[in-house]
Amino acid sequence: MIVVADVPVADPLERLKIYAARVRTLTEYDLAGQGDPSRLARAEVVRTRVIASRISNHELMWFLERSRTARWSDVEPDADLRDADPGREAGLYDRAEALYGHFRTAAPHGVSGAKISKVLHLKRPSLFPILDSHLVRTYRVSARQAARHHLDRGYRYMYWAAIRSDLTRNGAAIAELKTACASDDHEDVRRMSQLTDLRVLDILTW
Repeated sequence: MIVVADVPVADPLERLKIYAARVRTLTEYDLAGQGDPSRLARAEVVRTRVIASRISNHELMWFLERSRTARWSDVEPDADLRDADPGREAGLYDRAEALYGHFRTAAPHGVSGAKISKVLHLKRPSLFPILDSHLVRTYRVSARQAARHHLDRGYRYMYWAAIRSDLTRNGAAIAELKTACASDDHEDVRRMSQLTDLRVLDILTW
């Protein structure tokens, strides 16, 4: 059983099979590669439009310019959200937060957290969840509870911490699910096994 925000997911394998049918999203956004981990390429920002980021050409140029001063090297390319303990001072959580904040604090009008997360997910696919409006609604209560466990952080909501908790407790079930995908008769479904655990959890949230 896989549980997302305290709600069991009905037939998770079937949910992944449905997603696999979205061939363009799978091949152009999810599986087109991480690219150079120390820089953001124009094509990578363009890729986010496949999942409805609605990043305009003007915003695209802002992302590229802002990325030039981002401290990409502070966050390992294979960094995993499960290792980002918000209770650990100066750990991965803080470094990830600093990288996200580099974009968020300077974002012009129209560049939301959802757009930033869709870009950063491509560069660190095991670390940054895609915080779109649906995921925020789904995790609102859990994120509030997570913030209460980390009062020193000073946040009302901690979405990363709530998602991290689900990622950790569902680890074995997600591994079994990806194994089932890998042995499926259909190539598109088999490719789902290449997704990060975080992306699988995100898909199941929908």
